[in-house]
Amino acid sequence: MITQVADILYPQIDREPAPTVVPVGVDQDPHIRLTRGIAHKMRMFTVEERDGYISVRSKNAPEAALDAVKKAFPHAKKYEGHVDIKGAQCADVAAKVREIERAHGGFAFYTPSSTYHIFMPGLTGGKMSSSIPESIISFYETEAVVRKKVMSGITGGRMTLEEQKRLGGEPDKCSIFLLNLFHMVTDDNELAEIKHKCMAGEVTCGQCKKNTAERVVAFLKDFREKMDACQDRIVV
Repeated sequence: MITQVADILYPQIDREPAPTVVPVGVDQDPHIRLTRGIAHKMRMFTVEERDGYISVRSKNAPEAALDAVKKAFPHAKKYEGHVDIKGAQCADVAAKVREIERAHGGFAFYTPSSTYHIFMPGLTGGKMSSSIPESIISFYETEAVVRKKVMSGITGGRMTLEEQKRLGGEPDKCSIFLLNLFHMVTDDNELAEIKHKCMAGEVTCGQCKKNTAERVVAFLKDFREKMDACQDRIVV
């Protein structure tokens, strides 16, 4: 757990503190909560907007840092353990306090935020990994390779065509449907139609794969053109 905390907070030490958003699966939520707690505990100050003034509260700040906060704002009043400031914006105070904290040896971390995601499985049905080439589609693979990978993908289809027509497919277990869900189909109505036809047995897995392969090929063509157009802007 601690190594993950270090991974998340390290960029704010290596460069300078900045707002941080970490994309994770919901199972990683405890790590995010721990990181947020540690980042908060390691701050010298908290900045709170009160009724008519901003209060800068010392957590473990040296007295010299508290004096520096008071000196930085003309209408500030220093008390034991906090400085109250009138006539200032909270964001401006927070930025200045963060600067003072760093100048006095603190970390001044921004508390990280997170977004939660469902992770897409690979085309082979298991984990998507570069060590399993068949499970992923790379940006610069040839059209023939892309089509082959899509056509070889694991589906939620039935064992026979008769069962497929009678029982319908299982799109939520299908790597091809999930590829469309995550990346290829942006229109919700179109996606719902694909799912309906699958579950109603109105489309075979082979035809669905062909349709998906066309979408992937078109997507990659457009994406590669955009990548090539901005290649000269990339600084390594």
